[in-house]
Amino acid sequence: MARARGGTRRRAFHVTEPSFNDPALAPVFRGWNVWAVYQVKDLDFTLLGMGVSRDRQLQVWVEDHVRLDAPGTDVADPLDLKGSQVQILAGDSPAGLKSFRRKEQVPGDVMLLDGEADRRVVRFYNRGDASALPWPHDDNYLLDEVYQPDEKQSITSGPAPREIASGTSSDLGKAAGDLLPDAGTLIKYALGAAFVVGTGIVLARAVSGEFGKATARLGKVRAMGQRVSLGSKLSKVGT
Repeated sequence: MARARGGTRRRAFHVTEPSFNDPALAPVFRGWNVWAVYQVKDLDFTLLGMGVSRDRQLQVWVEDHVRLDAPGTDVADPLDLKGSQVQILAGDSPAGLKSFRRKEQVPGDVMLLDGEADRRVVRFYNRGDASALPWPHDDNYLLDEVYQPDEKQSITSGPAPREIASGTSSDLGKAAGDLLPDAGTLIKYALGAAFVVGTGIVLARAVSGEFGKATARLGKVRAMGQRVSLGSKLSKVGT
């Protein structure tokens, strides 16, 4: 099947105000956003995708596009795993919401995927500014539809998802354990690197890179845990 227009390359985009009237752009509202995204059933192989579920890869794809391509937005939890703030909803269409824009309204060449795909519905919460981004698509994913938020519908009117920084010290401890890669994941990374490249150099870089990312996040979690613990102790002293 033909590849999506533009491949996996991203186009530079800068705005001072959201241009929701531009059909080439996908709007990102303040608060809850609901998207319908096509995800191919047979995702392209990537080293960093080994051991990562299709759900998590979808969540990461959505978060990365909004975070990197929609200026002023805030959709990620810096202390949690990437994509953790993106929620996957049941079914292929959200009840009670009207369509704001569909891929058919985007000018230019027809956007296609490399193979059969599932239509999946996700929602994410934007704590930052309203913005817009070039219509997200590549060989494995294609934004099909952006829905209009409705304050009368619970799917787009509920509270923001909880972030790790707002939790208790026990929540932070659990998050710290979740951030460290398990042995099975590391073994899969190792086998994947050896199979694709056949050298120990790339293997070492892949494994050390994952440990580096996990260690950096773990440091943030520990620092936040110390603040929570200290605040608790001061509270007890005051009473």
